[in-house]
Amino acid sequence: MKTKINFRKILILTAWTLSGIGMITLLGFVSHEQEILKCSGILVEMKGDQGHEFIDKEEVLALVNSKGKMEGKPIGTINTALLEKRILSNPFVESVEVYSSIGGKLHIDLVQRNPIVRIVNKNDEQFYIDQTGTFMPVSDRYTPPALVANGYIFNTYTEMKVGINTTPEDTTLTQIPRSIEQVYALAGFIAADTFWAANAEQIYVNENRSWN
Repeated sequence: MKTKINFRKILILTAWTLSGIGMITLLGFVSHEQEILKCSGILVEMKGDQGHEFIDKEEVLALVNSKGKMEGKPIGTINTALLEKRILSNPFVESVEVYSSIGGKLHIDLVQRNPIVRIVNKNDEQFYIDQTGTFMPVSDRYTPPALVANGYIFNTYTEMKVGINTTPEDTTLTQIPRSIEQVYALAGFIAADTFWAANAEQIYVNENRSWN
């Protein structure tokens, strides 16, 4: 018995195969073109709605180009992970994403840290703690609207991190231990409460380990 050949199915299969090969070839060509495409510019965008001005676009560009100018370099040779690490070396940067677009632009999306309290300790050190519990230096160019905590606070800026799991149990804001972890927790409590955020400006920790 002779087998009937279905030429229609063969033609359809052949068409799909050729289309697949063509698509793979096209994608390879586009990928190659993207690799050799030269960087035509750098776009820096400040994300988030805090409105802080710890670092500006010019400073970001200076960090990006500190080891050599990026514009004019083939996009495929730019190490975006290394650029992210370089930008994150700035203590005022919380997060950053660096990526390229089809047009050869290098995009930098940056989020600045959001301080919730300024510490002035008994060693006369001044620094901020941001909402993630990370220590930040004081800026020479910008002073954010943050709660100030001073008095008998002994923790130093060199410790760099605070414990963020402690929460104040006494919402009357008195008789809480003087550790910087508790100061940070209290500042977070105040920042999250509309009434306290609008009315509290300073926390003073006295020698009796209470504050007002």
